[in-house]
Amino acid sequence: MRSRDDLYCRVCGYENVEPPWGSDGRCPNYDFCPCCGVEWGYGDFSPTSVRRFRDSWLRGGATWDDAGIEHDGLVVGERLKRIGYELPVTGIELGRTDEAEAVERLGRSEASGFAVREGERRRWLRYEQEHGYIRARLRLLATHEGGRTRPIFTGYRAHWWFEPEVHPDSHDAPLLIEGSGMLELGAEALIRLHPTCPEGWPEPTPGLQLKMMEGAQVVGLAEVVEVVGPLVD
Repeated sequence: MRSRDDLYCRVCGYENVEPPWGSDGRCPNYDFCPCCGVEWGYGDFSPTSVRRFRDSWLRGGATWDDAGIEHDGLVVGERLKRIGYELPVTGIELGRTDEAEAVERLGRSEASGFAVREGERRRWLRYEQEHGYIRARLRLLATHEGGRTRPIFTGYRAHWWFEPEVHPDSHDAPLLIEGSGMLELGAEALIRLHPTCPEGWPEPTPGLQLKMMEGAQVVGLAEVVEVVGPLVD
């Protein structure tokens, strides 16, 4: 039986008509939240990504994102309480934005979350030690090139196309973005791919050209730089 909680946006608590992550909680619809603007299934895929997007949204004033959809009439704090989050910036709930207070309080919030982010980083590194990874240079296509409308972050999961496409349903791989952990539209960065089903990938070699896909849409172009094997048996 579906719970009402399933209808709430994980970032802001907006109540959608249908569950953003599907009736089973595992199949996101990839729509955008009209309240905070997060892309369901991408920007809210993990507790860390939810916190990162929420903090950024609050810093920007927590404004209603989609002017084409009627406001739900709730203040920010009321929505956030639905998902168990206490608003750290009182001014926003009253309809005002106190920039200095926002930066100070959210800065403390990020500091307290350092252990979470560090733990996530260690999990990535532990996975790499056990399974290895594919290092590639990725250019994220700009919107006018047919790409996405938003940047991507470490943890982004896409479908990768390359020749020969032996098992097209097995070419999913989340990625780690070296450096800042974020890649802007039209920019390039070195990434590390962690195939979810490596046995479905032909043996990758340096120079292999990859296309990063969202459905039938090409959103990025990459070239394999090196293949790093596992460090432990």
